[in-house]
Amino acid sequence: MPQAARAERHSSPTIAAQQHLMDLLVHEIKTPLTVIALGSKALAQAATPAQSALWEQRLQQAVANIVDILDSCSQVSRFEGGALSAEASVFAPQSLLSPLIQSLCDAAQAPADRIAVRYDHAQDASLPWTGSTAYLQIILNNLLGNALKYAPPESPIALQIGRLHWRGQPTQLQFAVRSAIGPAGVPDPTKVFERHYRAPSASRFSGTGLGLWLSQQLALAMGSRIHMSQEGAQLVFWFTLTEGVHAPP
Repeated sequence: MPQAARAERHSSPTIAAQQHLMDLLVHEIKTPLTVIALGSKALAQAATPAQSALWEQRLQQAVANIVDILDSCSQVSRFEGGALSAEASVFAPQSLLSPLIQSLCDAAQAPADRIAVRYDHAQDASLPWTGSTAYLQIILNNLLGNALKYAPPESPIALQIGRLHWRGQPTQLQFAVRSAIGPAGVPDPTKVFERHYRAPSASRFSGTGLGLWLSQQLALAMGSRIHMSQEGAQLVFWFTLTEGVHAPP
């Protein structure tokens, strides 16, 4: 291969994006690994059960942070490489959400009832809907996961689901995640969905700044868009799915 062609290939936007993703992964994973290294020593030297319990909790959180970082980078890589399935299927909201919420609460060491799922009408829980469950799971996992991470500890989180009807328009299913504003404050609404954006006050939390960006890309691919607003002391993220609209090929 000619030298000019090799240089052009290695300077392509795709290669640059992949390198940036790898650099981000290495940088972000060092902190939880340091916590694990220090915690392992502290746990072995702990003099009381309370000290042991505290370090066990920190170790579990460090492992969860690593898993979250790896998942985010993997999802972005698969999405940009065209390997993330956009296949549409029929699903019911309740059957999709129950395992997702349980998994999130387990990882965050939170009680399962911290996330309350509320339906405008009881029948909406089992309402058959069509869409990309892979895309939808990632979006809801990121929105609910952020709420667990950034809301004040033990504060309740609500996921409201309901149908919207307008005359002459297809029915829509709306998902809205509500949580109290935590110590990281309110993200910049003009930047919150930008790639790698993280509010300066959120720097003490582990993260890549990719979750909301990827969620927005997936929502757009499904013909939707995620919105953010502040309602008093709460942050709300919401989006809608249109009946009969399938994910793109």
